Amino acid sequence: MAVTVIGDKQEIIGLSTDTRPSLTVAKAGSTFTELDTGMKYVWSGTEWVEDLTMYNAVKMALDAAT
Repeated sequence: MAVTVIGDKQEIIGLSTDTRPSLTVAKAGSTFTELDTGMKYVWSGTEWVEDLTMYNAVKMALDAAT
Protein backbone atom coordinates (compact mmCIF):
# COMPACT_ATOMS: atom_id res chain seq x y z
CA MET A 1 0.00 0.00 0.00
CA ALA A 2 1.10 3.59 -0.53
CA VAL A 3 1.87 6.15 2.17
CA THR A 4 1.58 9.87 1.47
CA VAL A 5 3.30 12.22 3.90
CA ILE A 6 1.59 15.60 4.32
CA GLY A 7 3.74 17.73 6.63
CA ASP A 8 4.39 15.87 9.89
CA LYS A 9 1.25 13.81 9.53
CA GLN A 10 0.78 10.71 7.44
CA GLU A 11 -2.10 9.65 5.24
CA ILE A 12 -2.02 5.86 5.28
CA ILE A 13 -4.17 3.56 3.18
CA GLY A 14 -4.63 -0.17 3.52
CA LEU A 15 -7.20 -2.90 3.93
CA SER A 16 -9.33 -3.65 6.98
CA THR A 17 -7.28 -6.81 7.45
CA ASP A 18 -4.00 -4.86 7.57
CA THR A 19 -2.43 -4.02 10.93
CA ARG A 20 -2.49 -0.28 11.47
CA PRO A 21 0.97 1.00 12.40
CA SER A 22 1.74 2.50 15.80
CA LEU A 23 2.91 6.09 15.39
CA THR A 24 4.58 8.61 17.67
CA VAL A 25 2.69 11.30 19.58
CA ALA A 26 4.06 13.84 17.09
CA LYS A 27 2.09 12.10 14.34
CA ALA A 28 -1.29 12.77 16.04
CA GLY A 29 -3.84 13.65 13.38
CA SER A 30 -2.49 11.15 10.87
CA THR A 31 -5.18 9.11 9.11
CA PHE A 32 -5.64 5.49 8.06
CA THR A 33 -8.27 4.72 5.42
CA GLU A 34 -9.47 1.16 4.80
CA LEU A 35 -9.87 0.86 1.04
CA ASP A 36 -12.19 -2.15 1.22
CA THR A 37 -14.64 -0.67 3.76
CA GLY A 38 -14.19 3.10 3.40
CA MET A 39 -13.73 3.39 7.17
CA LYS A 40 -11.34 6.12 8.28
CA TYR A 41 -9.34 6.29 11.52
CA VAL A 42 -7.33 9.11 13.10
CA TRP A 43 -4.21 8.62 15.23
CA SER A 44 -4.87 10.31 18.61
CA GLY A 45 -1.25 10.18 19.66
CA THR A 46 -1.74 6.90 21.51
CA GLU A 47 -4.32 4.91 19.52
CA TRP A 48 -6.37 4.77 16.31
CA VAL A 49 -9.92 6.10 16.76
CA GLU A 50 -12.75 5.97 14.24
CA ASP A 51 -13.16 9.24 12.33
CA LEU A 52 -16.84 10.16 12.63
CA THR A 53 -16.54 13.46 10.75
CA MET A 54 -18.57 12.31 7.73
CA TYR A 55 -21.13 10.54 9.93
CA ASN A 56 -21.67 13.69 11.98
CA ALA A 57 -21.91 15.90 8.87
CA VAL A 58 -24.59 13.68 7.34
CA LYS A 59 -26.48 13.48 10.64
CA MET A 60 -26.45 17.27 11.00
CA ALA A 61 -27.69 17.70 7.42
CA LEU A 62 -30.49 15.20 7.94
CA ASP A 63 -31.48 16.80 11.25
CA ALA A 64 -31.55 20.24 9.60
CA ALA A 65 -33.75 18.93 6.79
CA THR A 66 -36.44 17.71 9.17
